[in-house]
Amino acid sequence: ILFVNHLDHHLYHPRSSQPYEIEGKQAPSFRKLQFKYLSVYLLVMLADWLQGTNMYTLYKSYGMNVSTLFLTGFCSSALFGTFVGLLVDQYGRRLGC
Repeated sequence: ILFVNHLDHHLYHPRSSQPYEIEGKQAPSFRKLQFKYLSVYLLVMLADWLQGTNMYTLYKSYGMNVSTLFLTGFCSSALFGTFVGLLVDQYGRRLGC
């Protein structure tokens, strides 16, 4: 919900000092880029959502505790992602790879 609100604010209430604006209106090339990006992003999110249900079924068929597996992945991502993000911001993206 916050993402949609943020997106709505930037798409329909732009600031006039933005470089992608022409006389207070968004440049058509920028709107085209936004549409391309959002359509691919939504497709990827849909694919990820569909993959989650398949992975659950696969892990369950092997007799694994699925909730522990997903919880471990989310917690490690939250823990390490925070620190790795800070380090990459400090030392540069090139060194982070």
